Amino acid sequence: DKLLKKEKDLHCAKVLKALALVRLMKNAEAMSLLNEVKECFPLDESTLQAMCYCYKELLCPEEIPYLYETALKYTPNSEDHLTQLFMSYVRVQEYKKQQQVATKLVKLTSKSAYSYWNAASLFLMGKENPELGKMMCFPLALKVIEKTKEKSPE
Repeated sequence: DKLLKKEKDLHCAKVLKALALVRLMKNAEAMSLLNEVKECFPLDESTLQAMCYCYKELLCPEEIPYLYETALKYTPNSEDHLTQLFMSYVRVQEYKKQQQVATKLVKLTSKSAYSYWNAASLFLMGKENPELGKMMCFPLALKVIEKTKEKSPE
């Protein structure tokens, strides 16, 4: 509180206070602080990570993708933000969106791990919709895996 009195716009301090409030079971106060910070579109990784911890503990994982979607508007080629966005979509089971992010990561970095994320996302999309999976998702996931294995035989 002392720090926030001196530096009213220190987002990370506000989020850490929100995390403390969550752990004290003062969820409404914590959400109020988080919403206040979210409106300022924080970009620094420490603030974003602390907000993620808060939302996880508040059982609100659906709030996390917005944070990274917004951050990516300002830093569109940030591998860190893209990987965190992918993970946030995994938590809320947004298979199509996680596949799109994985594809963007592959194009951005050419790392084979992201190709496997892409294939896993396609597999999950197919599992969610068996008809689509049989026609498109499973064959495409297999192609992605084969292509990745060709490029980097490990």
